[in-house]
Amino acid sequence: MTQNGDPLENAIAERVNGIVKNEYELERLRTIKRVLHNRVSEVARLQ
Repeated sequence: MTQNGDPLENAIAERVNGIVKNEYELERLRTIKRVLHNRVSEVARLQ
């Protein structure tokens, strides 16, 4: 929400917030994927 309550500014702010949230989620998923890949590689080496 913006300071003055302008509907256009609110829409822009919501869009920016959505983009930031999605980018954060993508980075989190990339980190999880990398960790899982490393763990699976470790297990494969042990067998």
